Amino acid sequence: MNEPAVIIGNKYGYMLNLRNTQIRKLYDRYKDSKGLAYNTGLSDAQRNEFETQVLSAYNSIYKEQYGELFVYPGHDYQRERMNNIINRTELKRKEA
Repeated sequence: MNEPAVIIGNKYGYMLNLRNTQIRKLYDRYKDSKGLAYNTGLSDAQRNEFETQVLSAYNSIYKEQYGELFVYPGHDYQRERMNNIINRTELKRKEA
């Protein structure tokens, strides 16, 4: 079973779960775009940028479907909705 994409309670404050298949694909793509090796982690600034980009992209889909923005994953219904959107929607790579 796939891990949830959006989590709460991460000790570093991150909301995206890198164990989720879809999030991991986006994470690897982000690292590739930055020229980083797959076996290296991101700095805090890079991880925050990654999370902001991903959540912003999915937030437009969330708003279109539910008429509200996904603001904070502390609400179970919002977290569940966002997990469903992420797990069934493949973000397209932007063309340069």
